[in-house]
Amino acid sequence: TLVVYTDGVTETANSDAEIWGDERLRTTITSHAADNTSLAMRIIKDVADWRGTDGTPDDDVTLIVVRRKGFG
Repeated sequence: TLVVYTDGVTETANSDAEIWGDERLRTTITSHAADNTSLAMRIIKDVADWRGTDGTPDDDVTLIVVRRKGFG
């Protein structure tokens, strides 16, 4: 799995001005890497939940997730 993202993903701030950060991104990726659901959608949801319903992104949030399936 390859995850490519802009700083707007990890620098998303919540209402207390705390950024989401690299560690939360890593946690989301490792926690949901084997899920059948879209990893990209899970990351977007986690970032949005962190930001909160009243927050708007201060920067662009760009994310690409590429998965390679076995050639079995």
